[in-house]
Amino acid sequence: MLDLLKQTIFTRDFIFILILLGFILVVTLLLLENRRDNIQLKQINQKVKDLIAGDYSKVLDMQGGSEITNITNNLNDLSEVIRLTQENLEQESK
Repeated sequence: MLDLLKQTIFTRDFIFILILLGFILVVTLLLLENRRDNIQLKQINQKVKDLIAGDYSKVLDMQGGSEITNITNNLNDLSEVIRLTQENLEQESK
């Protein structure tokens, strides 16, 4: 029984199938991560468009890689600074 199992595991076909399954798993995980990042980048892009249009009220809250989280936090901070600056300018002009 053990000899049959050893012969099956160490055949070229079995090793090839294991490598192929591992490759497919890695590619699938990378595609899922890429899809998640693309969705988050679309949300960040929409936030920038909202800022350009003058809407400073929307706050993004994203979980993910450190780069996307940093960009999101910086964009939220920028939105708050622009909003406060605009309010101060409106008060000074009155």
